[in-house]
Amino acid sequence: MRRRNLNRYRKVYPGIIKTPKFVTEFEGTLEVGTITFSGETTRTYTFTETYQRVPSVVLTLLADSGNEHLANTPVYIYSVTNSSVTVATGAEFIGTVQVQVISI
Repeated sequence: MRRRNLNRYRKVYPGIIKTPKFVTEFEGTLEVGTITFSGETTRTYTFTETYQRVPSVVLTLLADSGNEHLANTPVYIYSVTNSSVTVATGAEFIGTVQVQVISI
């Protein structure tokens, strides 16, 4: 995050004192990808971006193909490194998981 004073970019006359107006900007990397499970319990997603430190990862269960009772299968992060994330499920799963990788 970076704060920028918006009053520095306009003419402010010396007799008038203005309080700074700050705006917050997002400086980081956001990556979105999907992992397709076809009966496995663990899969690995390799990042397309390069990260200096371990990023934050968010998982979302998108679809369940065929087995309606497995749509509520827990999906969790098994391990995270600078280059990949390993995702595990509570049971054998057929479907898609969305991965969001955020680095600030």
